[in-house]
Amino acid sequence: FFFFLPSTPIIAVFGLVLMFTALALALDLVSHWHTRYIDDQNWLAAQPLAPKRLFWAYLPYLFRRSSLLVLSFGICIYALGAPWYFAATSALLLAGTIGDALLCGFATRRQPERYSLLLILHLIVVIASFQVLPPAAPLIFVFCAMSAWWKGLQ
Repeated sequence: FFFFLPSTPIIAVFGLVLMFTALALALDLVSHWHTRYIDDQNWLAAQPLAPKRLFWAYLPYLFRRSSLLVLSFGICIYALGAPWYFAATSALLLAGTIGDALLCGFATRRQPERYSLLLILHLIVVIASFQVLPPAAPLIFVFCAMSAWWKGLQ
């Protein structure tokens, strides 16, 4: 809070705290889900349950929780004075990042130690494509997500 100017309105401080809290809760949601998913998969290993069905069983819960965090993140950015399209784009990027993290967790369910490596690889690929050719970044992001889905189905 030392970096705030004395003229900063108090609502901006609360908005920033809420925005960073939403980001931290989104990270916590994904990491908790990944740990729980690996534990549940190991526990249900003797059952003839397809991994895809276990993954789909978590999605309604994850969608409810992450949509609340994404909405609060976007609303905070908009309340802090950003244009509506920037706030909407930032919220969509957070939603896409959460979705990609979930797909990376699904893809690395047999080798959980590779989870962070796959996340970092996807981040580097998307950021590098955004720096070189920004219009291609969404296509690269979709390709990364689809490759994680296909790897998870194997």
